[in-house]
Formats: sequence, structure tokens, C-alpha cells
Amino acid sequence: MEKLETIKIHLGDYNINVNQYLTYAQIQSIVNQARQFESWADRQQCIDMLVLAFATDISKEELDAHNHDYWLTIGLIPDVEQHIKNYIQIEDALKYEESPVRILLQLAKEIPEFNKKVDAVMKSATSKK
Repeated sequence: MEKLETIKIHLGDYNINVNQYLTYAQIQSIVNQARQFESWADRQQCIDMLVLAFATDISKEELDAHNHDYWLTIGLIPDVEQHIKNYIQIEDALKYEESPVRILLQLAKEIPEFNKKVDAVMKSATSKK
């Protein structure tokens, strides 16, 4: 099978190229970073900036030269997002990572290790009496 080129769209108004798909690894990276923020605004700014970094050919230096408000108010962020066909998967991944069932499953995996530590403390405490 011959190597296929990544599907890109050129946005002439900004003279940049946009990848139409984010990889699962890129989406996971975005989600991991976004989960560190508690407010919606901080979270969304993180998502927006990482999407620009991953999905466009804008250099890191150029991205860092302007803040989020600049990229948003010139219309670049919504223009880029509308061209990413799997953008919704960022939201899906956030919902999955933060679902109560998943959190309970993670806690259940940690209970045996917690019990070992409690048992060790209790054993140590009773042997000192």
C-alpha cells in the first residue's frame, strides 16, 4: 500500500494549513492537559491552544507570540475547529476520562494496595504495644 498524505486544508485568510484529523494520541494529550484545569474558561483555552499546536502548521514561536484571546478574536480558533472532522472526540474523551464509573473502577484497582498499607500500619502498631 502506498503511503497516503495527511488530509490538510489551506486557510488562505491566515496562510496556514490545517490537518483534518487529530490522532488519538494528540486527543489524549489534549485531554490530559485540559483535565488539570477546574474552570471551563481555563480548560477551553488549553484545548484551543493545543488544537492549534497539533492541527496547524503555525510554529510554536508564533503561537507563543500571541495569547489565546488574540487567536480567538481574529477568528482562527473557530475556523480551525470547523475543519477538524474528529474534533468532537476531544469532548468524548473528556467525558470518558471523567465518568463516575471510570473513576470508581480506578479506585477499585487501588483498594488492594491501600489495604496492604493499612495492614502494614496496623501490624506495626500492634507489635509496638
